[in-house]
Formats: sequence, C-alpha cells, structure tokens
Amino acid sequence: MRERGKMSGSHLQPKRKKDKTAVAQLEHRSRSRKYGSAGVRKWLVPIIIAVAAVAVCATVICLFSLRAAKSEVIYPHVRIDGTDLGGLTRQEAEEALSKTDVGAGAGKSVTMDFPMDYKLTVTAEQIGLGNEAEKAVDAAYGYGRSSGLVQNVLDYLLCLTGKEKDISWQDNSSIDDKALAQIVGQMADEVNAKLLNNEADIGKDGITLVKGMGSATVDAQAVCTLIRQAFENKDYDNIEYTPESPSSETFDLQALYDSIYKEPVDAAYDASTGKASKSQRGVSFDMDAARKAWDAAKYGQKVFIPFIFKDPKVTTDHLNEVLFADKLSSKSTSLSGSSSNRIANVTLAAKSMNGTILNPGDTFSYNKCLGQRTAAKGYKEAGVYEGGKHTTGIGGGICQGSSTLYYCAMCANLKITERYAHYFTCNYLPWGMDATVSWGSPDFCFVNNRDYPVKIVAYVSGSTLTVELWGTDVDGSYVKMTSSTWQDSEYYYAQTYRNVYSSDGTLLSSTKEAYSSYHRYEAGATTTPKPTATPKPTAAPTATPKPTVKPTATPKATAEPTATPKATAEPTAVPTEVPTAGPTESATEKPTTGEPSSTP
Repeated sequence: MRERGKMSGSHLQPKRKKDKTAVAQLEHRSRSRKYGSAGVRKWLVPIIIAVAAVAVCATVICLFSLRAAKSEVIYPHVRIDGTDLGGLTRQEAEEALSKTDVGAGAGKSVTMDFPMDYKLTVTAEQIGLGNEAEKAVDAAYGYGRSSGLVQNVLDYLLCLTGKEKDISWQDNSSIDDKALAQIVGQMADEVNAKLLNNEADIGKDGITLVKGMGSATVDAQAVCTLIRQAFENKDYDNIEYTPESPSSETFDLQALYDSIYKEPVDAAYDASTGKASKSQRGVSFDMDAARKAWDAAKYGQKVFIPFIFKDPKVTTDHLNEVLFADKLSSKSTSLSGSSSNRIANVTLAAKSMNGTILNPGDTFSYNKCLGQRTAAKGYKEAGVYEGGKHTTGIGGGICQGSSTLYYCAMCANLKITERYAHYFTCNYLPWGMDATVSWGSPDFCFVNNRDYPVKIVAYVSGSTLTVELWGTDVDGSYVKMTSSTWQDSEYYYAQTYRNVYSSDGTLLSSTKEAYSSYHRYEAGATTTPKPTATPKPTAAPTATPKPTVKPTATPKATAEPTATPKATAEPTAVPTEVPTAGPTESATEKPTTGEPSSTP
C-alpha cells in the first residue's frame, strides 16, 4: 500500500511544479496589459482633443462661409480689371463698372466695308457682348461661391486675409463665336454671289463690275477674326475688307455679254388678244471697250460698262395705232358665166381666206388655209380640166381664189415662194397672173416680208370675187404688174414684171416676176403633164428710206396692169422649161362651158 502511495505521490509531484509555472506566466501577462493601456491613454487623448478642435473650427468656418455666401455683397478684395468691387451689391458693382472699359461696350458696334458698297454692322448685343458689366459682376460675385465646398471656403478665407483677387475681364469675356460666324457667313454668301455672278450689278444704263469678280471671294473666317479683334481692342472704327487678289486676274466678259445680250423683238399681232404683242429693246455692249476698261482697272476698283440699246422696228404702241390701217392692194375678178356650184366653191374659198393674218415672216399656204376640198365641207361638183379634158370635180373653181390672191400679193410687194401656172390659160386674169392649186400639190404660197402684219380680206358679192390685203403703208410705194406675151403653134407664153414705184411715181425697180407657158387647148387630149414651178423671181429691191410721216396720198395698188404688149417677133426657139398648160383658144376668149383651169 505504501508503495502505491509513494508511487502515487511521486507521480503527482511534477504536476505541482508545472502549475506554478503557468501561474507565473499568467501573472506576467496581466502585469503587461496593465502597464501598456496606461501608455496609450497618455498620448491618444491629446490627439483626439486636437482633431475635435480642428473639426469644430472647420465646421465653424464652413458655417460662416456658407452664411457669407448667402449674402448679397461681393467678397472683400475682389476686383475686375483693377476695379475693387469688394463689399458691393450687384447693382453697386454694375454702376462702378459702367464707368470703366468693362461696361463701355454696351451699345457699341463694328462695321465692315466690303466691295461693291456692301456693309456689315455687328453690334455687341448680337454676339453676346452687350451686357459685359452685368456678366463681369456675375463673375465677381461668383468668386468663392461657384466652385466646390472646399475651394469656396479656401477662396473665402483668402479674401478675408486680404489676398486680392483681380479678375481680368478680357480673358473671361465670351464672344458668341457661333452667332458671329452666322452673321458674317450670311453677308459673305451675298457678297460672294455678286463677285461670282457674271451678271454683276445690272442697272438701267449699264453694268457695274468690281475688279476681282469671278475669281476672288470673301474669307468669312478672316472677317470673323477682324471683328473679334476690334471688339476685344475696343476699336469701333470702320474696317475696310478687300478679298485677296489671285495670282492671275481673269474674267469671262464673253459669258457676261451672252447673259445680257438680247435681240430687239418687234411687236406682232396676237391672235389671242386681237392686239399687238409686247415689243422689246435689244441690249448689248462694246466688248473691246469693256475689255480695255477691265484691264486698266486696279483690283477692287469698279468698272462701268454702258449698254448699247437697239430699238425694235415696230413697238407695241405704234403697232396698235397702225394695225391694218391701210389697204395695200385689191383685185376683183368676175364670176360671170360661172355655174351656181362653181360660185358656191369660190365663195367657200373666200370665206376660208377671209380674216387670215400674217405676222412679218409668216408664210401663207393656200392648201393649208382651205384644207382638202370635200363634199362634207360644202364643196360642190363644178367644171375642171382633168387629163387634158374638160370634166367636173369637187371644188371646181377654187383656183380663181388662189389666182386673185396671187395677183394681190404681187401688188402688195410680198414675196412669192411657190406658184404654178395653169395647164391652160384662164379667162378672168391676164396671162401670167394666175396660180393653179390642187390638194397636196401644187400649192400657192407667199411670205409676209413687210415690217407689219398683213390681213387677207376676201368675199364674193354678186358675180364678183374680191380679195384685199390690209396692212401698214410705211412709205407710200406701190407696184404695177406688166407682162410680155407671145405664142407658137403649141403654147402661149407670158413673162411678168414687178415694177415698184415710190410715192411720187418714180420707178424704183423693175424685175422679172414669173415665166409661164400654157398648152393650146385641143379637144380630146388625153394627157395632162404636172404643172412646173415658176422660176424664182429676182429679189425685190429694198424700199427707199421710210418717211417719218405717212404720205398724204398713196397711189392705188389696185390698178390693172398695163396692156400686154405684143411681141415684136416670135421667139427663135421654144423655151427650155417644160410648159405647164395651154388652151387652144385665145387667152382673151372665154370657154364656152365649165372651169377654164385645172383644179382639184
């Protein structure tokens, strides 16, 4: 038992030693904690107190700054371009600045002089500079108020410490560049359009050009810079702007000439109104003189090119006064012995011609005027020559209308462009004075080569067809038609002459008008060659100078041609031209029946 106890005691002894060591360690740790906490407390407390004090001070300063920011006065020692505005209200500050250059721009403007007397005036208000004093006060009042909280506090403290803040307003003023560019751009476009426009400045008497046109243009950006600098330097005098001269100076004067050139336009009869149309003066200029003036001018200098005007021959007012005032010619042919159907056809033809008006240069076509002769239009069967025989056909007799009109046109001194002699002679006009027609061809045509409109008046009265040409008699000249005739065993021949006389009866010219040949009529003939065209007559002479006043009397243009002279001898040979037609009877004899000429 003892041994066990001894053993047991000996076993427990080490445990007691171990416990003493652990206790000692615990005591040491406890002492260390006790003395360490006391050291920290010694230095931490002052720091906390200092931080708290700073926080309190900062809070007080911020609160004071925020309170000051709500005041209506500018912070102390704030200046605008040297003018102290500290402690002033907005209104007081504006009044102070109005006496300085900062407020002097209100109501000011800058004027730019361009070529061709164009001017551009830009006001300070248009580009945002009209309220500079107000904007400057805003900047001064905003110092210490318009940034973040910390920066605002710092700026405020600097002001309180007497640190001056001088704001240079020129550096902070804001010209509205977008508005300025828009204003200048509009003017540049307008000036450039004139500089590049070939028509330039066209006045009543001529054209004004500026040297450099067609090649130089306004530099809008450069103009904006000049205007900006003028406002910034407070220089409000006019600025003259001239586009830079190109290295080579060219201008297309020919294009300018083409753009303004106008031919004179005579008044003419307007069928829609029954009056004269509007006349127009011709316009041009001396190209050589314009080129010399242009080459001699300096860049930017104005060059004036005078117009050359050409009046029309016929003005509107004058034409309305003289329109169809004079009977130019008149001819009546007999319908005696004609059938009622033939008279009806001639009457229809006269109605178709009547009232036809030809302006100068217009061509009259008998076939186009009458159209195709049909029963539906009222044309009747009447005597015609067809295939070398006397027969009947629709429209027989209408050649009397074309022949009478042909005679009238020659007596009115109009230009004949297409005329054919009949195959046989006709009894209502002397040889060579007739004009045959047929639908399609042949036709009778003439041109109104006079200076005024011509109107055809045609009518049948009783047994007479009358054709008149009305127009404007400008010089009193008139025409007499004469002819030479002869015959052989196969043909009759005629050579007509157009004789033009002045108003006092002086012969101005005598020209061959037409050569005609006619078959002798042979009963039973079976062939009818196509009529051949009359050789073109020589040109009618130019009329003598027109008198400024209308002659007191005009010789009648309706006089019958002089008696046909008898040929002194037969021609040695038949004319080379193919004859067109020829009757068997004498030219002065009347056919016993029917239509004496070829008709449709």
